[in-house]
Amino acid sequence: MRYYEIEGDTPTSIVNKFIEEKKVSKDLVTYEVIEAGSRGLLGIGKKLAKIRIEYNEEEFVKKRGKILLSELLDLANFPDHHIDVTIDGKRIVFDIDSTTPELLIGKQAMTLNAIEYILEKMLQLDYGKDIDIVVDVNAYRDRALQSIIEKAKRFANEVLQTGKSRKLPPMNSSMRREVHQLVKEIKGLTTISLGEGFIKQISIVPDRRRR
Repeated sequence: MRYYEIEGDTPTSIVNKFIEEKKVSKDLVTYEVIEAGSRGLLGIGKKLAKIRIEYNEEEFVKKRGKILLSELLDLANFPDHHIDVTIDGKRIVFDIDSTTPELLIGKQAMTLNAIEYILEKMLQLDYGKDIDIVVDVNAYRDRALQSIIEKAKRFANEVLQTGKSRKLPPMNSSMRREVHQLVKEIKGLTTISLGEGFIKQISIVPDRRRR
């Protein structure tokens, strides 16, 4: 939840302006009148109204994101889909149920990652700040994460034994966080992100400082 104290001509006009500017649904906004305000006499002694607005941002992102994602999928000729929205910690997860998941995922999840990146940027424009989201298809991300974690563990053991760094495949930011955290807990190793943009590789390397 976020709270705003706003002044204006009347409580109703303040709320309507807020809804229009924020592009939010009216059902996501509640408010409390702090000062009702008054028009005065012939404009003399006029007092502005003041209200405290309570705005459910999480629900806004869920609803707005579902609409935008559905529009993106329709534009990309993926009309046969259903979207479930859940909360995973601080992340909002948009899970697409599709009859053609392999097409939405693409090679090395490039298509899915691109959709996630576009949706994230669109929501940030509406929301006004960074948002941590995940776009998934038929729970693919969980399977991919388990696979990359197993590979990271195997590579970490190899680096400890040989002293030579190993590179993991390109991955999105949420998967990179998991790998960074995993390796951080292993004495003698550290990680380096490689590449530019939202998809990067991770290199597991010896950390001489932690030996």
